Amino acid sequence: MTKRIFLTIAFTFAGLAIPFLGNSIHAENQQNTVLSSKDKKVLEDLHKSNLKEISLCQQAKNKAASSEVQSYADAVLAHHLDADEKVKDIAKRSNFQLKEIRADKLHKKDLDTKTGDEFEKEFIDGMVDDHKKDIKNLEDAQKDLKSQDVKDLVSEILPELKNHLEQATQIQETFKK
Repeated sequence: MTKRIFLTIAFTFAGLAIPFLGNSIHAENQQNTVLSSKDKKVLEDLHKSNLKEISLCQQAKNKAASSEVQSYADAVLAHHLDADEKVKDIAKRSNFQLKEIRADKLHKKDLDTKTGDEFEKEFIDGMVDDHKKDIKNLEDAQKDLKSQDVKDLVSEILPELKNHLEQATQIQETFKK
């Protein structure tokens, strides 16, 4: 009888403790991350780059004539929307305020007047240039990052950016033929 009472009490306390342990583990994963100045710069640069790519890809979805360029714009748009949510999440958890950026200041004004093949060539050339620059900047910054969250994000984003660059380069080659 004493054994059964002991087991009942033990299981009751264990049942009560598990939710608290779960909350403690969850809270540990949601703790604020301390960001170095390099971490902050990478988040700012990623945020700005994401917003620029989002703006350009939305423009391409409306103006591109070829299905190849539209498909590329759709894929890049989806990735940069997702990547920017991750950037904002890390910034929020770190109590870091990202700078407000006006989207109209990010896209190339000269694209506004272009249409058809001329628009597509200029858009793809910009994608190649932007992705080369972003990849180089992230690879250079990667070694100096302190926050594990930012390191993980950069490690996740870099292969996608390289994929975007490869696809844009392939499309760019078709314009040279």
